[in-house]
Formats: sequence, structure tokens, C-alpha cells
Amino acid sequence: MPSGLINTLTTSLLHGQNQFASGGLLLMVIGGIAAYLKGIPSAIGSFLRKQLTVSINITDDHSAFEWVEWWFQNQEYMGRARNVDAFTPYTSKGIKIGLKPAPGTHWFFHKHRPLFIHFSRSTEKKAYSTRREENYYLWTAGRDQSYLKTILEEMHTAYKLAHTNQPTLKCWSGEWREACSYLPRPLDSVILPSGVKKTLLDDIKKFKESKTWYESMGIPYHRGYLLYGPPGTGKTSLVCGLSAYLNSTVYVLKLSEMTDKSLMEAISDTSDNSMIVLEDIDCAVVKSREPIIVKEKNQGSAYPEAKPKDETPQMLTLSGLLNALDGMQTPQGVQFFMTTNHADTLDTALLRPGRTDMRIHLGPATDWQKVQLYMRFFPEDTGVEALNFVMNTKASSMADFQEALMHKRSVGDTAAFSASAGSD
Repeated sequence: MPSGLINTLTTSLLHGQNQFASGGLLLMVIGGIAAYLKGIPSAIGSFLRKQLTVSINITDDHSAFEWVEWWFQNQEYMGRARNVDAFTPYTSKGIKIGLKPAPGTHWFFHKHRPLFIHFSRSTEKKAYSTRREENYYLWTAGRDQSYLKTILEEMHTAYKLAHTNQPTLKCWSGEWREACSYLPRPLDSVILPSGVKKTLLDDIKKFKESKTWYESMGIPYHRGYLLYGPPGTGKTSLVCGLSAYLNSTVYVLKLSEMTDKSLMEAISDTSDNSMIVLEDIDCAVVKSREPIIVKEKNQGSAYPEAKPKDETPQMLTLSGLLNALDGMQTPQGVQFFMTTNHADTLDTALLRPGRTDMRIHLGPATDWQKVQLYMRFFPEDTGVEALNFVMNTKASSMADFQEALMHKRSVGDTAAFSASAGSD
């Protein structure tokens, strides 16, 4: 700005007719100039940072977020960090007590270069969630993305090692969250009719070994299993046992709370070597309704007009479920486990191969199953004692019989026990 113009403005402001107004206006101009000049270093710094650094943003709705947490918690930097949060993940050996960085910016040298990690947490909770959104923002010097790719691979390796031989359970609530208290039961504790368990395991093993064949044949690489039978026959217990035996991640979906869109989002965000559980599938979907025919006011004739289905929240439809099980966006390598108490009510489109590849009926408990379970509870007893207890105990399902065994164990009662109805 030319000096003559500045002098003219200054003189006009200081010697105007209203000295008070002129002085206030001058201060405002000076303050504005000062604020502008103060922002120049910040703008220059922001420009240089964009030009001289490479960064990556990781939100808590991405699986990599958990990798960062595990990796960061095990860095040497955490031994001297002063601003920390509690970090208590669940491992195969129980709860692990640790610390992780609290919200703010942290930095340390990693592989001979400074690594900056900014951790933020929102103050407001997400809709329908008890958690607050969290975010990791990493940046370092340089412009080559290979460093970030390498560090993500390192984080994933650390996370995978921490979860080796540890099946996990994840539940959907707008995003997949791990159930920290999950302890899957051993597969040998699930007593099924003779031959059922082996048949299922052989099929899963063959499926896992056939990826190349599926691809060469152009067949979608996923497998569907229907577990059906009365309540308490071991459908859910079987899935838990399989997750322990196969070291798989179990994804549980409450279909009654899903829409077509949310179901596809949830299934698309699952990982390889995973089991997706759809419980009580016969109660999960609603069929779309026909358009309603209404009569116009002051008109003598009826006009067909498509009206909204109703004012109730949108629900999962059969079409949406079928597309999720065997559509273009269905993930590869997963196994679907659908459970129902009423297989005869299921739509035939759901039962066709590609959606339901194997059906496993789990009916009322057999005497053989009961004896096997008895001997697990009381290995010191003889087969005769086990058979006597089975013959004198009224229990139609394995859940009922297990309750009877729990009662015997707690009170030492060898008399007949009439078990109440159990749950699946």
C-alpha cells in the first residue's frame, strides 16, 4: 500500500469531525491488519506442511483403527507419555491392563523419522450409540506414500499376532464392535447327534480349501448353512464351538433391527475367515405391500395411487436379505449360519443352493447325546449311572438336560429332575 495513501487515511481518521468515531475506526483497521498479519505464519506453516508431509486419516468405523490402538499401545513412547487413557483389551488370557494416548498430538521417532499422531474424540455421542466418535490422524516428513503403507502393514501384523488363536465376537450397532467378554465354548462340549459334527466340519474344510476352484468355475466363494430345529437343541452353541475350533471371527446380526441398506453395509464390512450369524431368520423380514387404491375427494371414481407402505420405520425385506446372501456385493470367503425354529415357513428362494448350501437339523436330544453330556459333567461316574439318570430325567432338549445336570451338580440330587423349557 503506497505511503501517501496510508498518510491520507490516517489524517482523515484522526482529524475528522467526530474524533471518537475516527479513533474507534482507526483501532478497528489496525486490529484487522494485525489479525491478518498474525495469521500469515500459520498459513505459511499449513502450506509447507501440505507440501512437505504425507498423512493418513483413520476413523473408528474402519478396521485399521483397532490396528493403530494395539500398535500404539505397545510402542516405547508409551513408557514416557504423560497424557494417557486407560486401555483394557480382552485377550485369551483375560483382561490386559494398559495405557493408550489420550486425545491430543503425540510424536516420536519411528524408523529414523518423526511420526506425528493426533488422536481426537468427539464430545457428542453418535446417534443410537453409547460411544463417541474417535479418529487417528498420522503424518510424517516426506511425500512418499510407501512409508504409510509399510506402517499400516506393521500395525496389522502386530494386531494379528495379538489375536492369534483367539476367536472374537462382533456385534453390529451401526458399526462392528468387538464383544470383549466373549469366551467361545470348546467344540467338543457341543454334543450333537452322531456324525453331524463331522459332516459339517468336513464341508467347511473342503470349502476353505476350494477357493481356487470356485474362482476358476466362476462361482461366488461363500457358503450358507441352515441350522434348524426346536429351541434349546444347540444351534447357537454349535456356532460358538465352530468359532473356537476354526479360530474364526463371528459376526452376529439382529435382523429385526436391520434395513436392506444397513444389512448390506454390515455384511460388506466383514473380514475373511469369518462366520456371519443370522439368528431366527424366519422372523426377520417383512414382505412389501401392494400400492393402496384411494378415492379422490369430491370425485366419484377411484384412482390408483401408490402410497407409502405405512408410517412405521423401514424394515428388512426378503429381497434385501437375498441380495445380501448372494448378491454382487456379498463378500468372498465367508460362511453364513442361519438359524430358525421353523424351517417350513422359509421362502423357497432363501433355501436354494448358493444361499443355503447345507441344511442341518438339530432335533430333540437323543439318549446317546444325554449320556455323552452326563459323562462330561461327571466323568467319575459309570455308564450305568449315566443311563439311569437319563432314563429318570424328563428333558426333551439338550438345554433342558444341561439344566438338570447343573441342578444335580449343585445339590447332589440323583433323583429325577423335570427340567423347564430351555432357550437356544
